Amino acid sequence: MGVLKEIIDAGFGVYDRAKEIPKTIKPGKYCWFGAYEWLVLDVRGGRALLIAKDIIDVKRYNNEWKETTWEQCALREYLNGEFYNSESFSEEDRKKIVKTSLANPKNPEYATDGGKTTQDYIFCLSIDEVKKYFKSDNDRKATYNGTAAWWWLRSPGSTQGRAAGATVAALWTSVVTVSTLRLAVYALLCGSICDLLSHREAMSISSARRRNLAAGGGREIKGLD
Repeated sequence: MGVLKEIIDAGFGVYDRAKEIPKTIKPGKYCWFGAYEWLVLDVRGGRALLIAKDIIDVKRYNNEWKETTWEQCALREYLNGEFYNSESFSEEDRKKIVKTSLANPKNPEYATDGGKTTQDYIFCLSIDEVKKYFKSDNDRKATYNGTAAWWWLRSPGSTQGRAAGATVAALWTSVVTVSTLRLAVYALLCGSICDLLSHREAMSISSARRRNLAAGGGREIKGLD
């Protein structure tokens, strides 16, 4: 079980796998979707909640130092505009990303206003969602260039000009500096949304395939249906 059969093609990014690998999307499993590896957090209603396994970029929550909310911030605009339409996802990938209604509650410690409910394709988790899906400090760990780092949440911080963040060391309710970006997305479960692997199997994928996917080098993935 769990035997991988891997074929790397520099031009097309073709990847094949042994039939023994399970196809069921389950919480706690890792998968490839678009150009990134994801952790499955939840599965319900025909869709899966995915979060990027690791941090993909460094971005400001907002471009100006002023009062803001998730609805108004530059990070949300970037994720649902430039990033969503980038080569990180193919047209077929984008058809499987679900536009989702997201509640934005007040900061639980400071009662800072979270703003209006938003409709997003790609987003950051909230404080409540991190508490729900990550049961231990180590579960929150994500790395950037090989080093554990903290990552933005969409929840507000101690003031309207700050936002919350998470790391392996803590769940911070107020962050102000430039932070790293760990994405979340709801994806439809129609057909095979991604190349589902256990964590051990996912880690065995060659660095050549990772580089090819990150570079937008071929989207063709065979042997998944």
